[in-house]
This record gives sequence, C-alpha cells and structure tokens, in this order.
Amino acid sequence: MLIFFLALAAGGCAPMQKNSKVRTYSKNVEDIGGLTFNSPKTMADLKVAPKRFKIVLDGSDTLSLSGIRQRALSQATYKYKADVIIEPIFYVEQWKGGYKVKLTGYVGKYVNLRTASSEDLTVLELTKGGGK
Repeated sequence: MLIFFLALAAGGCAPMQKNSKVRTYSKNVEDIGGLTFNSPKTMADLKVAPKRFKIVLDGSDTLSLSGIRQRALSQATYKYKADVIIEPIFYVEQWKGGYKVKLTGYVGKYVNLRTASSEDLTVLELTKGGGK
C-alpha cells in the first residue's frame, strides 16, 4: 500500500515562513457573491489500492473522445468511491452512433485529513523544487 502526501489548499500555496509556522490566508471569491474564506493549509495521505481495476462502458450517444474519457472516469470514481484515479489507461473504440471504452487504473482515496504541521510544510518545501 502506497501512501503519498498531498497538499490541499484552495487557491494555491503561499511560501513557507522561516519559522515554519502554519499560516492561514484569505482569498476573495467574487463569483459566489464576494465572500471571503479563511482556510489553513491542509494535508492528507493518499491511500492507493494495490491492484488495478477495470471498467467497461458501452454507449450509444455521440461524444467526443474527451467526453468518453470523462464519462469513464466519472463512472469509475462513483463505482469504486474513489477520490482520484491513478495512472488511468483508456482503450476506446468509436463508430457512428456509439462507442466502447475500457478503463484501468488504481483507486486513490484521501485519508488522514489534517491541518498541516511544521514538519508537513518542511516536506512540501523540500519537494517543491524537486529536492533542490
């Protein structure tokens, strides 16, 4: 079972201060009535299933290739209660008036959601530049 760290921050990450304290920030969201939200940086672990899943969908409607892929990802996310699909591979057949898509990938679920600690922020800062 693989565990990954992921920073979840609405609107992006602010640079880390030298004293490594967790900072909060505000972002004005005008398109939903000009509300302001204060949100601390949040961390989560990503639990990835050890085996690939496989889902097959047939459709009789006309969709673009990206639409077919979106539908397959949506169905897989719903069926497996996934937060994210890791390494998706699509096999698509299209014909006039229909399609068939096979999707394989790994189910990922966010676990252990928490406010970022100083140690979490240090790890993020180190990985931000590719370990430089």
